[in-house]
Amino acid sequence: MRRFTAITLLSAFVVLSNATPQSLPKEIDDVRWNVSSTVFGDFACRGHRDTALYGTSEKSGFVVMIQPSDKGAKTSYLVFATRNREPKNIRLTVESLDFSNDVAFNREVAALAPGLQPSKTCNGLALGDGETDAHHIYWNRAKKAFQSWSL
Repeated sequence: MRRFTAITLLSAFVVLSNATPQSLPKEIDDVRWNVSSTVFGDFACRGHRDTALYGTSEKSGFVVMIQPSDKGAKTSYLVFATRNREPKNIRLTVESLDFSNDVAFNREVAALAPGLQPSKTCNGLALGDGETDAHHIYWNRAKKAFQSWSL
């Protein structure tokens, strides 16, 4: 049996490492993956094309899976509560992390989330329904883990 490491980062956010779709932990073993939500980008800031998609879980809510393409890198699963989100409108999109000169971004976001750094090459992800502010997912280079922020 594989060992899972879970780190609670925000109240509705959990990263589960060392998991594969065949060995999901009980909290998310009922995920229905939305294959049409698949997106690509350099999410782990390693210069490789990674894959991400989301699914829904009756037990846990929304689950985002990020699979780095480089050999030996582990798949990450991020879990978000469904409260205040309209499940039928949820979308996973790639977003630029090149926000250092973005006046609107810098006006709305007073302080950057821990470990969030501007990048011209790395991508972030946004999980949102178009109604409530999205969960913004990024690679925290210092912690070497995916984290999330939301307004």
